[in-house]
Amino acid sequence: MGNYIDETDVKNWPSGLASGEAAEIIDKAEKIIEKGCQDYFYEKSFDIEINGNDKSRVILPVRPKILSVAYVWVDGCLLSPSWYDYDEKSVYVDLRAAMNELQDGAFEKWESATDPAYWIATIAGTSAVKRNSAKERNGTYCLELEISAANDDAYVYQDFNMDPNKEYTLDIYYYMSVALKTARWMLRDLNSNVWLQSNGSWTDSATWNTLANKTSYYNEEVDFHAYPLYGKYRLYLDRLVAASSSIYFDDISIKHKEGAGVSDPEYLYRMRTKGALFPRGYSNVRVVGTYGWATTPEAVKQAAVIFCEAENDPTLYPKTFKSEKIGDYSYTKADEFKWVTGIYYADLLLQNYVSRRMVVVAA
Repeated sequence: MGNYIDETDVKNWPSGLASGEAAEIIDKAEKIIEKGCQDYFYEKSFDIEINGNDKSRVILPVRPKILSVAYVWVDGCLLSPSWYDYDEKSVYVDLRAAMNELQDGAFEKWESATDPAYWIATIAGTSAVKRNSAKERNGTYCLELEISAANDDAYVYQDFNMDPNKEYTLDIYYYMSVALKTARWMLRDLNSNVWLQSNGSWTDSATWNTLANKTSYYNEEVDFHAYPLYGKYRLYLDRLVAASSSIYFDDISIKHKEGAGVSDPEYLYRMRTKGALFPRGYSNVRVVGTYGWATTPEAVKQAAVIFCEAENDPTLYPKTFKSEKIGDYSYTKADEFKWVTGIYYADLLLQNYVSRRMVVVAA
């Protein structure tokens, strides 16, 4: 079985084919497609060492799109995922969120238009949790709680860790679409023993804190010490009285206060490097993850099938030629499309999948 197709997808295997020969032909087809397209059409693992550049973003010298990043080492130090993020070509740190104990407080990562990647969304009735790309404070998106006429509930929450008794600042940027509407937040330990109040103190009574009506972005800021006995917490963002309106949240953070005696080695490392996550060095940044395609396109699968069938019967499909001649007239086909397999119909299927991405090599 290959990465794109298996033996049952090819219908013309010759009788008496030796054991393993079909797998070799499939492997040959897939390798030729990958070489010609300069891409992997499945989720392939990578482990790359590159040079640090004294910046907060490193571009990986690869053509395939990055699908996931599992580990990042810098000068032998394994970084926790909360310290970095990635896109299709690079690994980077958002300095505004670098010390945030919350994952994606900026609501930039979504599984779908109604499912924030790092937050749990809950709705009732006809209210909704939505991704909004028109009301963001920074970045591309913000969170929208769209509240029904019946004031049905809609909220999100996230579990996170804090160091007991360390000093933190909670920032909640929010606003309401219309006047007279309100929202609320709750921060408690995971087992519901204590609740944070808006004045920064803790209570053993369940407490929601009201967010007053604001019609432009406003920051609710609370300085507090994490409770001495607990390390795991949950933050909720919810509507209060908000029927027939929307509430927008962005740039939510819980950060160590500067100069508060934090001893975390990554924090001290960042302070020493003045925010540059990837200090200059030779092969001192190691990134492990996956790249390519999460799902193999149907056109690529069909091209692999055609190649295998042509290997079994060379007369089955026309070949791709550089030029054709009709009488005394000849013309080149070099500019029509790139040949990948040398089989016309397979190459026709693959034209939209030839990677034209530039590869940037670290200095």
